[in-house]
Amino acid sequence: NWKNDHAHGEGTLIYAKGDVFLGEWANGVKNGQGQLTYKNGDLFQGSWVDDHANGHGTLQYHNGCKYEGEWKDDRRHGYGTFTDPKTQYKYEGQWHNSRRHGQGTMNLPNGDSFAGTWTAGRCAVVEFSFAANSPWADPEF
Repeated sequence: NWKNDHAHGEGTLIYAKGDVFLGEWANGVKNGQGQLTYKNGDLFQGSWVDDHANGHGTLQYHNGCKYEGEWKDDRRHGYGTFTDPKTQYKYEGQWHNSRRHGQGTMNLPNGDSFAGTWTAGRCAVVEFSFAANSPWADPEF
């Protein structure tokens, strides 16, 4: 659909580099709900404001990793969960400028986890929790 020579309403755009956007447009830019399939196989589904991912959305990476949570200007920002099925690591917590930042918990494949304060992607303060069957939870170990 078009309004005043701009895409407006539901529509699909196939970019020259191979990416495909399917969703809502307002005044020629992505606005509302939509999905962007990247040429490399990554897929973003979520909210768009003024041509940028803003609000809640999910990015499914072509390698199987997944981020689900809040976005600001195309970057992970706010509360979100990042899962890596290959390593089975899962981070749940705050993000800033696409990096872990603030309070968060890293869940490990053996059931252990650690919570802490993250700064620019690095864990600065840690509180470790052991799985019930972990030898580290055994005071006799």
